[in-house]
Amino acid sequence: MIVFSGFIIFIVVFLSYNYSALRKKVKIRVYAVISAAGKQDSSGWLTGISVSVSLLRASRLKAGSPSIKYCRFPAFQNGLLSRRPLSRDERKEIMMQYTSHYESPLGAMLLAADDEGMTGLWFEGQKYFARLLAPAHKEMDTPILREAKRWLDVYFSGRKPDFQVPIHMNGTAFQKEVWDILLTIPYGQTMTYGAIAGRIAEKHGLSRMSSQAVGGAVGHNEISILIPCHRVVGTNGSLTGYAGGIDKKIQLLKLEKADMSHFFIPKKGTAL
Repeated sequence: MIVFSGFIIFIVVFLSYNYSALRKKVKIRVYAVISAAGKQDSSGWLTGISVSVSLLRASRLKAGSPSIKYCRFPAFQNGLLSRRPLSRDERKEIMMQYTSHYESPLGAMLLAADDEGMTGLWFEGQKYFARLLAPAHKEMDTPILREAKRWLDVYFSGRKPDFQVPIHMNGTAFQKEVWDILLTIPYGQTMTYGAIAGRIAEKHGLSRMSSQAVGGAVGHNEISILIPCHRVVGTNGSLTGYAGGIDKKIQLLKLEKADMSHFFIPKKGTAL
């Protein structure tokens, strides 16, 4: 009897452990697909139907893909069929994205936007290309994308655009803080990584802030040109770090008639 009871306890513990592990795996897969599909009913509740569809789609996703890497929906924390309204931030995350293409003098570009603003602007083939673009996006020229193309037409004609395009940043609080500073850099001028770090340190009452951390945030800017990361240079004038390539960084600065006399391309390493 004691042996039998011990066997039953073993089975219960074994199944409980594996069920917990399985549920964690399923939750990750469900999160991932909700971030891609974002299906919900009119009241904002997650539905059983969307869960079923998500699970089917999840089986096709590869581990490490953006849809899994950037999943962060706690809607299922209390079980797979927990139902509660999505928060405002969660609704933003699953908003449908739309894409369009643009032929610039420096090469083809991919534009992405949701209903709030631009979410991406990349040179095709650049580093981190379309890194956060939702798998379930739609190719369509929306009013925001048309406005962005009009802005780019003015910009690449060598003039400073006199209107703004709505922007919807997706990133960490620190990244957004850095990107907000980039938006303050005037047309045709530059700012160093160190100066940006100094601003953030002063704002938060810190003695210093890492220029390397700032460089990482600048490099992961998803909305190039509109958020002018090409205007950030090394402390000693080094034209270091640009996801679109140093050659494009130089051409963009020349297009804006920036003073290039004290800039140089580093032969090795970086100088933030």
